[in-house]
Amino acid sequence: MASKRKRNARYLLAAIGFIALLLGGPATASSSLVLDQQQPAVDLSVGGFGIGGASRQMLAQTVTAGLSGDLAEVQLPVGCDPGSSLLVQIEDVSGAIPNGVVLASQLVPSTDLLPPLAGFNAIDFATPTHVTAGSSFAIVLSSTGSCGIFQGPSGDSYPGGNLFFIALPNPLDLWVCNCEFSGASFDLPFKTFVTNSPAQQLASLGAAVEGVGPGTSLADKVSEAQAYLAAGDVTDTCSTLSALAHEAKALAGKKLAPAAADALVTSAGEIATTLEC
Repeated sequence: MASKRKRNARYLLAAIGFIALLLGGPATASSSLVLDQQQPAVDLSVGGFGIGGASRQMLAQTVTAGLSGDLAEVQLPVGCDPGSSLLVQIEDVSGAIPNGVVLASQLVPSTDLLPPLAGFNAIDFATPTHVTAGSSFAIVLSSTGSCGIFQGPSGDSYPGGNLFFIALPNPLDLWVCNCEFSGASFDLPFKTFVTNSPAQQLASLGAAVEGVGPGTSLADKVSEAQAYLAAGDVTDTCSTLSALAHEAKALAGKKLAPAAADALVTSAGEIATTLEC
């Protein structure tokens, strides 16, 4: 089976015929979305991975969520030949491999995709799926036409998952990890975005400050901010977040490790930005 897999690895290096023009700029995420996981490096020195085509190749990138929220968008340096469509699915995983349980799905026509040289294309899910921090899922790409995607750099550039492929003449239910091939790219270029509401962000901050610092001052401030937010009082929510950030800075290097203090200040600032404080 190993030699058969290696014989079929050539399907991963199918030429991407759809790249014709450099149009526009890279796609960007909506300001309401939060970047969670990413492997943004693209290797332009090698060929791309084919999707669909004669080999009926499917690709899957497994991902470990860092934030809890609704997975609303993925970005990929992907494109399709005219008349082709790309099917992007979020699947559950079992044993680190996609298990076929579809959590979200979006069919994207070629006309909605810029050529990959123009940057990452944003694929928004009409019906997002909820993901939990620490859980794993797979971004699965397929096409009944002919599409393609740029490769990531050689080796394991994203430790939270791996690239898998299915292609003829191998069985079309056999996922093969690209990590089996020496010198290959172990991961696709990708970005995932979640809708992370201020309430969800505060809940994550509350978990982060549990038992941190002297007494319960930091945890109490998060609880106060949550109460203000629940009451619709954005002004006092913002003031409490500011007080928490000031306290974390004051504790840095004393009762709180500098890195931990910086992380709390950053988290409070991100929530403030979401609330437009």
